[in-house]
Amino acid sequence: PATEGFDTLRELVDCGLNAVRFNLSHEDIAAHEARMKVVNELNDSLKHKVAVILDTQGPEIRTGPVKDDGVITLREGKEVVLSTSKKESFNDVLAVSYKSLPKLVSKGDKVLIADAKFELEVIEPKGTKEVLCKVLVGGELSSRKNMGVPGMELDLPSITEGDAEVIALGAKYGADYVAQSFVRSAEDVLELMEMIQDSDSDASVIAKIEHGTAMKNLEAIIGASDATMVARGDLGVHLPIEDVPGAQKTIVKKSHIQGKPVIVATHMLESMVSNPRPTR
Repeated sequence: PATEGFDTLRELVDCGLNAVRFNLSHEDIAAHEARMKVVNELNDSLKHKVAVILDTQGPEIRTGPVKDDGVITLREGKEVVLSTSKKESFNDVLAVSYKSLPKLVSKGDKVLIADAKFELEVIEPKGTKEVLCKVLVGGELSSRKNMGVPGMELDLPSITEGDAEVIALGAKYGADYVAQSFVRSAEDVLELMEMIQDSDSDASVIAKIEHGTAMKNLEAIIGASDATMVARGDLGVHLPIEDVPGAQKTIVKKSHIQGKPVIVATHMLESMVSNPRPTR
């Protein structure tokens, strides 16, 4: 929202901006459509076009909105319940978007939230709709944060109904790229490409590598896609954190070998949020 106005975007272009990314994991289609109209208006005034990247939500897990749009304090050592039946998070209950979670986790599993800023440990699944956990690393949690269990395979389709809406929006406004979240195989990429072609769009596909399964199928995914993205935030949730630097180097190297552009994203110079200079 801080950069969505025409004048601010024009200033950014003057400073070197050459692409804008719309994260469809947040807000609704209407809000993003309004912003796309501003970008198209901007492009009409420029000699060169600012590229538009639409980033799909994909088959991801998120916590629910916090009641009254506030925050929940997760205290280390305390118990919390992950609930697939609640619509909102409140007190010691966190709403979760993934209905199958209780049947896929086991005692001792780690649950990582908000790019692993928060860490929970599974005490036990409670029935088919709840999981009892202990807070290992806490803090103040706000709405709709990503969530993952390292090593857990999701039984979700690679392309969701929401992703189809994104493709239609991109076709309407001439988006240049669709960044595909949680790609697990080359077939996922080809399926999205077919949907883009069927919508009469010529957008290219950026395969986001953010899951252990994608690392196993990496070369085929790079071969099928137009570009790749090292999504370090979710990689750090789905892989052991110490494996992320090596995974990043592997993705970049293999993308270069196949002649594909590659983006390295998330938590770049994160320390500068609170420090005037980069830390070591």
